[in-house]
Amino acid sequence: MSLTDQELIELERLVAERDRDNRLKSLISLENKNPNYVHLRESLEDPNFSASELAGSSRSGKTYSGVDFIIFLCLFKEPTCVINVYRETYASFKETLYDDFKTRLDYFSLPNPFHNAMEVKSFRIGRSKITFIGCDKVSRAHGAGCDYAFFNEVMHISQGVFKQVTMRCRKFWWADYNPSFTDHWFFDTVSKRNDVSFLRTTFLDNEFIP
Repeated sequence: MSLTDQELIELERLVAERDRDNRLKSLISLENKNPNYVHLRESLEDPNFSASELAGSSRSGKTYSGVDFIIFLCLFKEPTCVINVYRETYASFKETLYDDFKTRLDYFSLPNPFHNAMEVKSFRIGRSKITFIGCDKVSRAHGAGCDYAFFNEVMHISQGVFKQVTMRCRKFWWADYNPSFTDHWFFDTVSKRNDVSFLRTTFLDNEFIP
């Protein structure tokens, strides 16, 4: 028996919803995931750690894993959390993280503000709020309390701003960077802490690149 046009449309809608749900549910599993994502998830659940440090070369999957981790937090861990994302300047978000969020939100068929807006200072995934904060204005970090904080390319963020943010982060923070520095305040004051987990990766650890 052949389907009517309306039935075909409904079937396509149901298949699309099934595929979207399967992609979202894949965030729960740690199988076939980038090592950075696995490390973040495991560190979050380990009571010995309150933060995580991700050192990795370009294309190792650090930032993509951070974006996926944010989506996981919003949809499966705490549906009403506040997540702040920090970079050296607000303008630098447009060069990197805008595209990463746009790609991953599309992949998971989530509402995506990055297609039409010239600027996205904050947005929501479900009932959770994600805010981009540039650290070129130190005052922006003061008083910006959050449940989770993500320092993207932390080597370019000042120690003063970092301290202010972590003081106001209520649950868990993580930082990523390209290990091109040999001397930095982060190594002296953060990397030595027992409550900060550590992972080093290279592009060879990212099986999803060509």
